[in-house]
Amino acid sequence: MYDKDELRSIRNRLQERKDSAESNLRSIKRKIEEDDEEISRGFQHLSERFNDDGPMKLDVQMINIYNERDSLLRSLRESYRDFDELATEEYKREIQQIEDEEAELLATQCEEDEEEEL
Repeated sequence: MYDKDELRSIRNRLQERKDSAESNLRSIKRKIEEDDEEISRGFQHLSERFNDDGPMKLDVQMINIYNERDSLLRSLRESYRDFDELATEEYKREIQQIEDEEAELLATQCEEDEEEEL
């Protein structure tokens, strides 16, 4: 069915796909962390700016701004967690598919090796 060079080539392509999937997942996770840090820095800067503007009066408008800010931050982090989970699940599916193809390839190779021995 396949000669040894073809099998080696197929295995190499499968390994490249696996490496690419792992690299993509790492990139997604790194981007999520970078965005999360940037959001936190932005909100920290906003808080410092309000505090630097003089004595902070806890009026209704200021309380609403802080509540809205906290709500946005929680929502963004929740969205990032959801996206991270989806990316991780997609990565797992892709790796499983690659491993299934590798197992099928190995079974084919074993069958061919047995036929050659006969």
